[in-house]
Amino acid sequence: MLKYFIMLLLTCLVIIGCNEKIPEDALAKVGDKYVTKEEFLKQFSKLTNEEKKNTITEEGRKAFLKTILYKELMEKEAFFRKIDESSIVKDRLNKIRENWILNELFILTISKPSEINDSVFNEIQKKWNEELFVQVVVLETREKANEFRDRAIKGEKWTDLAPIYGITNWEVGLKGELGWLLFGALGTDLDEFVWSLPLNEVSAIHEINPGAFCVARVLKRRPTKPDVITKEVKHRFWHNLYEKRRWLRLKAVRDSSIKASNAKIDSAAFDIFMDNAYKFRGKGKYSARDTTKGLKSVKKFFTFFTPDQKKMIILTYNNKQLTIEELLKKLDKEGPYTSPNESSIDAMRHYLFEIAFIDVQLNRASELKIDTKKELLDLLEKKKAELVVDELYNIEVLKKVDYKSFKEDDKIKYYESNKLKFLGAPPLKVAWIINENEDTLKSILKTKSFDFSETAKKYSIHDTKSNGGERGWITEKDPFLGKFFSVLQKLNKNEVSNVLQLETNKGKPSRYTIVKILEKGLPQPKAYNDCKNDVIDVMIFEWREKRLQDFLSELYSKYKTREFFDNLAKMELKVEEEKKEEKSDIKEEEHHHDKK
Repeated sequence: MLKYFIMLLLTCLVIIGCNEKIPEDALAKVGDKYVTKEEFLKQFSKLTNEEKKNTITEEGRKAFLKTILYKELMEKEAFFRKIDESSIVKDRLNKIRENWILNELFILTISKPSEINDSVFNEIQKKWNEELFVQVVVLETREKANEFRDRAIKGEKWTDLAPIYGITNWEVGLKGELGWLLFGALGTDLDEFVWSLPLNEVSAIHEINPGAFCVARVLKRRPTKPDVITKEVKHRFWHNLYEKRRWLRLKAVRDSSIKASNAKIDSAAFDIFMDNAYKFRGKGKYSARDTTKGLKSVKKFFTFFTPDQKKMIILTYNNKQLTIEELLKKLDKEGPYTSPNESSIDAMRHYLFEIAFIDVQLNRASELKIDTKKELLDLLEKKKAELVVDELYNIEVLKKVDYKSFKEDDKIKYYESNKLKFLGAPPLKVAWIINENEDTLKSILKTKSFDFSETAKKYSIHDTKSNGGERGWITEKDPFLGKFFSVLQKLNKNEVSNVLQLETNKGKPSRYTIVKILEKGLPQPKAYNDCKNDVIDVMIFEWREKRLQDFLSELYSKYKTREFFDNLAKMELKVEEEKKEEKSDIKEEEHHHDKK
């Protein structure tokens, strides 16, 4: 009788489970949690208009719901594994917390609207009466800046030196030649520095910030045309002036905080730290701008210090002490503020003082109870969910494959089966005119319409002039035009390039060219040796995608996930018309920065 009763009870429970009443706004269920229309619409609102259009279709809706479910599954599994209690997640959350608190304190106590009035604006307008033709190079060290400056003074071409010494896009893309500028274009105090320079003189070295120095030269001055002073120019000026004042206020607060903390760097410990940094630099190439290599390199950097050196106190502040060992651990955990190389003396000193500054500011924020604000607590909860998912992905996908395990035969086999995934840039059929005089080519381009073939026969100094400058098909490996290939690709058929400077052997005069696109070919597969790295990148990407999908399928089953496509089909999804963005005035600009 009891056995019959138990079976009856179990049957009833199964029937009740099968007849589960699904909420009208439920789109899916992950474990015991429903994914609702509200959550779907919230995520949908973050999409671009183009993405929204793709999501409105039946297949698009299902695919988008899948992405929401994947996040829910990963999050559920991550918390199940207690990844939120790992030191990695805790450290990252603490960094987010610190940054938010410091930013909030900055808004409350430092960032105030700029006192910009008509008299200030009128003073600047006077400087807009002329434009300057400016050359600027930004360098990593004072030593390199001195070397660049000496070579420029001796007459070496600025545009040849800039790509070698410079560290910004100014040098790479523009070869250090910024062209005609109005006052306000460079921002902060760099404008003041450049506008104070005499004509045609290589400037003294100007320190922009710790670890960055610049050298500049003004080649020409000319009266400004009336139509140059546009609303956009004025807006940019206000923005730069506001940023400059904001930066100066922050610097003043930082300096006072460091002073209040009685921060002192021990010179003996600092010298030992930097001496070992130089030795380390000599053993391993280490880029300050490569964070991944930086983190790995700091671990090796530990080994350069003796046990006694690690115990040395390098910084004292607020009655606290920081040893070299603690500094190394801090660099390893946060990612190096700068690389321990010959360019980092100023930047490392700045980093040490920054530790003291942050300590003072966090204490002040605690007194103001900024660290207990609801907005911060909500942010940390949201970020925790994101971080645990990232770390689970790292554990289950990123760490599951080692590219070194891919054999050469496997890579070649994959390449042979997937050649169309590794296409090179389409070849170009071109004609060119080469001349030693840049102005000659510029004057040709100014002619509204000219016969390229006949002009080549008249002005080109190259053998191809006999057949109208036709050079034939070129690729990105072309010895003369290869470095301009990406620029030439952007041109249309029958379009002519601007004047390009060709590389020449030392001692020979410069040569210049203009290039006409005659035809554009079809992309061709690259040779295996030219795309080895691309092959392994694609293989890793595809392996990871497969691993992710397999892992999600496991979670799908583990948490008994279900979708309710009928409810999904009934949803109203709209794509709003894109609004034209109006340019904000200075008050809106200030409000935006204060919120930041």
